[in-house]
Amino acid sequence: MKYLSDNKTMKFICYLKGSRGLLVLIELIKKKLVPRYVLVEKKTEVKILEICEKNGISTIITNNPNSKKNIKWIRKENISFLCAIGFSKILSRELLDATKLGAINCHGGDLPYYRGASPIPWQIINGENKGSASILCMTEGIDDGPIIKQEYYDIDDQDNATTITDKVNKIFIKNVPKVISSIFENGKIPKGKKQSNHNECYWTRRVPSDGLINWKDMNVYEITNMVRALTSPYPGAYSYIDNKKIIFYKVKPHPILIKGIAGRYVGKKFGYETIICKNGAIAIEDYTIDGAISLKYGDTLI
Repeated sequence: MKYLSDNKTMKFICYLKGSRGLLVLIELIKKKLVPRYVLVEKKTEVKILEICEKNGISTIITNNPNSKKNIKWIRKENISFLCAIGFSKILSRELLDATKLGAINCHGGDLPYYRGASPIPWQIINGENKGSASILCMTEGIDDGPIIKQEYYDIDDQDNATTITDKVNKIFIKNVPKVISSIFENGKIPKGKKQSNHNECYWTRRVPSDGLINWKDMNVYEITNMVRALTSPYPGAYSYIDNKKIIFYKVKPHPILIKGIAGRYVGKKFGYETIICKNGAIAIEDYTIDGAISLKYGDTLI
């Protein structure tokens, strides 16, 4: 099979991670835009490595892409450009300069306000109703490069981390091949549109412990948004009862105003299992409890 990427004068490498990296790689192969090399951080990227082996793509596994050894190899191989998809590490200026044309990367949060880590959960937590997915010219900064292609998506009340991740992945599956095809056709990375510094903000990485629900201080919408934001592929929003961890997968503001002791489970109210919070109540629809215990009336979550 003849690939556009068989062009001897232009070859590129993809830095990939997770489902986004896998899905875009599969689409690139379908579009005959096969990268010459793929770099992953861990051997646990099994599906990506299997696809590469099946399609004759050379792979590199390293947790230090900015190493002098890797930069030297990029120069030696005369890599034309680099494409980072789902890849979370910041790449050094020296590495980017080692390529002939530069690098592009993908970002799933609305720019310039949602630069940085975990943009999908942060957008949901903050109650945003719209986000954007962008392909950028990569710089040594954090998601601050010129925007080559940007597409907006809606964040509805019923959306969660899973559905938004699916929306974002579909945008990149469609647009990354278009940008890479343009690079092959024109021999250069598109200049892109410079980002405005107005309203810029950098969000820091979340860790699993950030998902602890504070029933006394959080209102119904804050709790609902946190649960939506932290479903799969994230670890989940949670509480404790009798040292057992409760992970919430689906909740909503209770349709009836109910008040009481914040954090207390008050059984079924108007058809919903109910927990009181700061300004009302949460209807809990899907959750799991470690140790297979069940909630009983009067339990207070912490």
